[in-house]
Amino acid sequence: MRVVEFYLINEKGQEYSLMDEVNYCLMTDVAGLGYSYETQYQQLGNTFINTLRTMEQGKIEGNAKFRNYDNFKNFIDFIECSEKLKFLYKIPLSNNKKVEYLKDVVVQSISKGTIVKEDEKLNSTITFDCLSLWYQDKETVYTISKLEEELQWDFKWNTRFSDYTSRSITFNNDGHTEASFMLEMRNYLINPGINVIKNDKVIYNLRMPITIQQGERLLISSKDNEIFIKKQNIDGSFENLFKKKYGIDLNNNNIFKLPKGTSIITLVADNNIYDAKLNIFKQYKVV
Repeated sequence: MRVVEFYLINEKGQEYSLMDEVNYCLMTDVAGLGYSYETQYQQLGNTFINTLRTMEQGKIEGNAKFRNYDNFKNFIDFIECSEKLKFLYKIPLSNNKKVEYLKDVVVQSISKGTIVKEDEKLNSTITFDCLSLWYQDKETVYTISKLEEELQWDFKWNTRFSDYTSRSITFNNDGHTEASFMLEMRNYLINPGINVIKNDKVIYNLRMPITIQQGERLLISSKDNEIFIKKQNIDGSFENLFKKKYGIDLNNNNIFKLPKGTSIITLVADNNIYDAKLNIFKQYKVV
């Protein structure tokens, strides 16, 4: 029997199962997995014109059953010791595979029941406020072997490169909105950056007029709740690169998301790129 699965994941990567009544808890009657809009209309004769249409903040709610008070306390400890939470939703497909979707959440409320008899369970109603749409976290990593000069991604490249001053992939965003991303480029780089091409036209071109030294990292994020362009120094400290002297600021089209449909993403630098990681977050209103 194919069933959906629910988990919580914190910023440390630790998982808490919402499917295991013995060791964790069993969450049932889960509601709020879809979406809704707030709409307003103006009437003109017998016609209604939409004057407002904004997506409402989602809420996920369910009934959790705990085997004992210890498990309930462990759940509260997991929540309170976590700075960030993601709600993981695993959906079974017809080919017996499961696809995973994530949503950033915070706990709005947790009720606590009472175990009346020894063989009964502690029942609790849990409500999460949603901070994002559903998304898939696709991590794309490439490494270069200087001996074999072989390029490796976790999905198929459309060509092989001999000039390592640029890396290009074709990305198909089949989500419901533009896709945010997080980019990390390491080691010695001169004027690194990222370009996006759609329909043979460059729609985004971010080039950093800096040098990343060996052991440093360039970090770029266009996630709504984690927007930054910064450099991590060798000592671990961070330098904010939103500086006018670089021409980098929020009003200069430096932070962007990847468009819906097919586009070409290119990592660039004035020298060879040997180490980078790109996380792309396809977003869905409902899955």
